Amino acid sequence: MSSVDPTKRQVLVNIGNRFIVFGPDARLPEPIHFTPEDSAILPRVADESEGVETRITESLQVFGMTRGVSGPHGAVNADIELVDNGGKHILVDIKVRERDPKQHDLQSGSERLDQARSKGENLEVWFFNIERLKLFVLRRDGPALRIDELVPLNVWEKTSEGVFERHRVVEEVDDWLRRVERLYAEIREWLRDNNDLHFDQTRTVKMSEELMQKFAVTDRELSILDVLRSDQVVVSFVPRGLWLIGAWGRIDIITKDKMSILVAIKKPDKFEWHLSTPDDRQRTRLFDKFALSELMSGQ
Repeated sequence: MSSVDPTKRQVLVNIGNRFIVFGPDARLPEPIHFTPEDSAILPRVADESEGVETRITESLQVFGMTRGVSGPHGAVNADIELVDNGGKHILVDIKVRERDPKQHDLQSGSERLDQARSKGENLEVWFFNIERLKLFVLRRDGPALRIDELVPLNVWEKTSEGVFERHRVVEEVDDWLRRVERLYAEIREWLRDNNDLHFDQTRTVKMSEELMQKFAVTDRELSILDVLRSDQVVVSFVPRGLWLIGAWGRIDIITKDKMSILVAIKKPDKFEWHLSTPDDRQRTRLFDKFALSELMSGQ
């Protein structure tokens, strides 16, 4: 049987309360070989950075490879030994960072590879970025130094109540973008009889919320709706966040003399936009054409 191509590996690990499948560029048409059924239900931790290296080492699986036994009995100490279907043995050193490896990390990793090679051992150094969920594999390909960057193909949390997967976060983000655009379309319709006004959506704001980062969902650019009279902005609608306590999205409304807040309230069959002010968020009113007219009066 042939050995696993190191550039096409898929790796499953536990980091805190999440399981992550790392693999080659997620845009490539390669099936994901791990599913939540391949993971166990583990005790939840309050601090995901606590004991993270131990959890990674204990949970790590590589598709097409089995776990061997490594330790101080061998010529080179390592955290993990992997054996592929072709009988090739690989020792792995696990390094955990809250960032990408820096030059001094790569230098020390390269020296570690050379030391192992001088003793006849095939060693790789794996750097896990647990903040942005990346895996960098440092290895020798003949005399050449290779760095394979593996990205998250899937992320999930698994409890006795069920599984929460990355695709649900993606779906909520996509739905949020659609709801924002529908609101903008309504605002354009409400103001279409005001011939002195025009609209611009060239400005954007980055959406990079904690839940997106946690489940490795790519940052998104949301458009800001500017309503202008001549070349002066009369009012701007600026998306601020999706996941809020008691609401499903917030947009700030900014005029030259004040700011108001729109929050999306979930009803049984739809979302409603409600208007409030920063100093009295508990008192809200339905945001409609009349509320918008009052908001823009005097602008």
